[in-house]
Amino acid sequence: TLFRWMIFNGGAPNCIPCKGGESCENVDCGPGKTCKINRKGKPRCVCAPDCSNITWKGPVCGTDGKTYKNERALLRAKCKTNPDLDVQYQGKCKKTCRQVLCPGTSNCVVDQTNNAYCVTCNRICPPATSPDLYLCGNDGITYPSACHLRKATCLLGRSIGVAYDGKCIKAKSCQAITCSAGKKCLWDDRTGRGRCSVCVDPCPQSRPNEAVCASDNTTYP
Repeated sequence: TLFRWMIFNGGAPNCIPCKGGESCENVDCGPGKTCKINRKGKPRCVCAPDCSNITWKGPVCGTDGKTYKNERALLRAKCKTNPDLDVQYQGKCKKTCRQVLCPGTSNCVVDQTNNAYCVTCNRICPPATSPDLYLCGNDGITYPSACHLRKATCLLGRSIGVAYDGKCIKAKSCQAITCSAGKKCLWDDRTGRGRCSVCVDPCPQSRPNEAVCASDNTTYP
């Protein structure tokens, strides 16, 4: 140590100041970043995505459902805040699958919030091994398992919710539908079908003329 050197060798050695990392040499910033010297003369990793392979110059829709000015802007956001962010499809994010061209073998699906996403469909589902796996979709179709329902959702291009567990029955009211614990049957007069849903506390009394538009494109008072 320096103390032992001073005691046994008659003073401090001929020291020179440490460089303290004043160079970007041997600094590995990782993919999408590069090392630059800041105003204080210290090395700093900054975003510098590789845009050499970008051919599309227009806006793109990210996997976070947000529209970016171009792919360069998305790559900078990926570097700064969201390392899992990728381009979903070219063009602005849309509410329908019209004019959405998904890359590769992925399919366009509109989710329950009416946003279009590109997803890869799982086209192979294991055979149902138990009647307990049956699900009744809110489209009135019985699916052998949750995998089969997700597959149908993907291939159809729009969300198919689960109405209730088990096979679909020709019910005329909620009295014929048995829901699992914690759920209550809600009847849809428009489709003539019931579905089991988790109900929260009763809604407060709405004021006159305070109608709202829901994600199913239905106006509710």
